[in-house]
Amino acid sequence: MARITVGIQARLGSTRFPGKTIALLQGEPLIHWVLRGVSRSQLVDEVVVLTTTKAQDDELVDAIGDRATVLRGHPDNVQSRFTQLIEQTHCSHVVRITADCPLVDGHLLDDLVRKGTEEQAEYSHILAQAYYEQAFPNGLNGEYFSVAAFEKMKRLGTDSRHHEHVTLAVDEFPTEFNIGRLTPPPEWSRPGIKLSVDTRADLEKIQQVVRILGPHARDASIGDIIQAIDQLPGTERSVA
Repeated sequence: MARITVGIQARLGSTRFPGKTIALLQGEPLIHWVLRGVSRSQLVDEVVVLTTTKAQDDELVDAIGDRATVLRGHPDNVQSRFTQLIEQTHCSHVVRITADCPLVDGHLLDDLVRKGTEEQAEYSHILAQAYYEQAFPNGLNGEYFSVAAFEKMKRLGTDSRHHEHVTLAVDEFPTEFNIGRLTPPPEWSRPGIKLSVDTRADLEKIQQVVRILGPHARDASIGDIIQAIDQLPGTERSVA
């Protein structure tokens, strides 16, 4: 039986937006939004935040408190943090997300897990990048892979790029993996929309979305989020 652990990459040392994972959205740190969104999943067994051993990330650990387990590892070798995650949780599968996606939805992560299971895929991902013709908004991303697939990634990707970008080997050696792709229905496809936070301008845009969502922002469905996106000033509805 599969044991599924969510690994959330998080740190405060972003060069473009230092401290972004604890930046406030409606008075609450982004990491709280991420953890709450993931908590809607019915299929994952454990949620772990993977941060670094740097002193600057102490503040992030304090912000997380008892909301999730925290593992601290190598500041630059993210791959080694996922190795640590697997060794300590004894999981069979990992759902990987990043802490700069405050509107992540655990229900969508469940759809991803189901997709991977049904297709017996070693690696599955949510299509949420602008280069796909039909894609969810960027910021609803997620990846799901088996421990065996992760070990294969480590064997194939051996330089520093692969230490930083954990699943890069799948992109570089796609014929080596059975890949599942979770594509949105046409009415949810917004390939040009970004809901991840890399800059303060990104956060301001998400704040606009949250204001449109109103009092239900913290438990908004994907459909609600899509409708809010379409109400943003200057946003053109783009359905594949």
